[in-house]
Amino acid sequence: MLYAVVVLGVLLVAGALWLLKTRSSTPETPAKRDEAKLHWLVALSTDVGKASWHLGDRRVTAGRAPSNYIQIATPGMSRQHAAFYVSRDGVRIVDMTSSNGTLVNGKAVQEKWLKEGDKIELAGARFVYRREGDFGPNAGFRGKEVDDGVSRTTVMPGDVLELRVHAVYELNGRDLKKTAAEFGLPVDEIQQILDKR
Repeated sequence: MLYAVVVLGVLLVAGALWLLKTRSSTPETPAKRDEAKLHWLVALSTDVGKASWHLGDRRVTAGRAPSNYIQIATPGMSRQHAAFYVSRDGVRIVDMTSSNGTLVNGKAVQEKWLKEGDKIELAGARFVYRREGDFGPNAGFRGKEVDDGVSRTTVMPGDVLELRVHAVYELNGRDLKKTAAEFGLPVDEIQQILDKR
């Protein structure tokens, strides 16, 4: 019995060491601190403040609602104004049928692939797209603004996950596995959220 426990312990340690070695050499390893991060939106207008948002490799929404990764609670901003889709090919901006439109380099767009240095305007809030670099703290992780103008038209936080899951599920062509992967949740939990409605 003691022999079996010792052998099991040795196998567990060997497996853990192998796992650490293989994980440290895979491309999924997070970037080192001195490496540039990909895909940023850097604020140009003073009403947004001196801020930058690291888009990374996720789908990001921008608008006045606190549920947006990029929250801009300025007049004229729609609840969900625009979305940024990041892929191997780059970043694509999509207007989410906003009231005041989405501009790239001064031209109204419904959808456009962004290039380094493109100027983006969402209801007067101006940004520049940067493909890589490190532009300081990521504003996507700071607190969200909630005032009368925002809270009157914004869903309560308990419902936000459910709404986002439904929206992403539709955007993903009702692909349950893809939606679960995007949220980092098991497929059965996503299905439970979808079944609530």
